[in-house]
Amino acid sequence: MKKSNLMLGAALVAAFGAGLAWSFVAGGSQGGVAVIDLDRVAHELGKDVEIVNSFQSQAGALQQQLNAAQQKAAQELKQIRAGLGETPSEEDAKKFLLTQQTVQVNLNKMRNQAGAMLTQHRQQIVSDFRESTKPIVSEVARDKGLATVMTRNDAVVFAYDDAVDITDEVIARLRATMPQIAESTSSAVQQVSAEQPADGAAPVTTAAAEEIVTE
Repeated sequence: MKKSNLMLGAALVAAFGAGLAWSFVAGGSQGGVAVIDLDRVAHELGKDVEIVNSFQSQAGALQQQLNAAQQKAAQELKQIRAGLGETPSEEDAKKFLLTQQTVQVNLNKMRNQAGAMLTQHRQQIVSDFRESTKPIVSEVARDKGLATVMTRNDAVVFAYDDAVDITDEVIARLRATMPQIAESTSSAVQQVSAEQPADGAAPVTTAAAEEIVTE
């Protein structure tokens, strides 16, 4: 059975602002919009690595379940095929092929469910990170008299004055409240090491299964 990476952790987790306009009212008295680069905040605080590691851990656990299901399915198919003898009847051959198809459908469902669970996990950990920064982000924006905060996103924010970019100050204040975080943290991209069947992978088959196909 072919396998491929379940998901690329860095590609899915590292971007906290890309594609999503995160905005909220900070309560500044002068109005206006503050801009923050959450990707850089995460990088500077080492949170990008933590989040990718969390994602990888979840992916690894799901991959183990998928691998176990594949091995069990292959073993069961092998036993069923052995019980049919060397020359199974046409009816038995058709039933076995139907069983193969059912097994593959079930494995595909498991793979899709695992992908959905990883997507949900990714969304949750990114959301948790955003919420954890929100008090400090709001505080910095209010201090500047800015009422609304948006993530820096070229697809949404076309231009802005550097004076409304609160990224550096947010990083500084978060560091002050989290002294355990090092001044600089490597954000080397990591891939999920777990593997899963690729989309469109061939159905589960064995050499014995192919032998019973009749004309």
